[in-house]
Amino acid sequence: MEFLPKFQSAPGVAVRRSEWRTQRAARGLWVLGATLAWLGMLPRLGAAQPAALPQVDVAISTKSIFTDDRKFGKDPFFPNSIRRGTVELVNPNAPLTDVRDLVLKGISGGKDRRLALINNRTVENGEEAEFKFGNRTVKVRCVEIREKSVVIRVDGQSKELFLRQNL
Repeated sequence: MEFLPKFQSAPGVAVRRSEWRTQRAARGLWVLGATLAWLGMLPRLGAAQPAALPQVDVAISTKSIFTDDRKFGKDPFFPNSIRRGTVELVNPNAPLTDVRDLVLKGISGGKDRRLALINNRTVENGEEAEFKFGNRTVKVRCVEIREKSVVIRVDGQSKELFLRQNL
């Protein structure tokens, strides 16, 4: 059994540790109760019930509607972003008359299965590939691969691309 040093208030009396903790806890609760009673926070016995609160109408909230118009405003999280830049409308049915950017860079393979390299993209007979020109994507169909040229079809127009000379 362990004994604590003697209290100063009661000289000569030895108190067990468990009793000392119980007494200290009881004293703390009494001080807390007295403080709350002094502040008026403890419920009083037989006190009248508080008056009922007036009835309040329930507020009806409306659903927010957000419109994402790319021509108006900017991205609030990335204000310097160019993702919401101006939108250019392109008529997809407009014929492509200028295919000067398509360049035949090479032809490979055997006679039964030839491959053509157009703008760093490999295509074979009957294959369709997409090429980007600026902000427009164009579908190009490889019609025929010849010995030194390729026949392609772009928007219904046929054109023959030749290998570059002096390479």
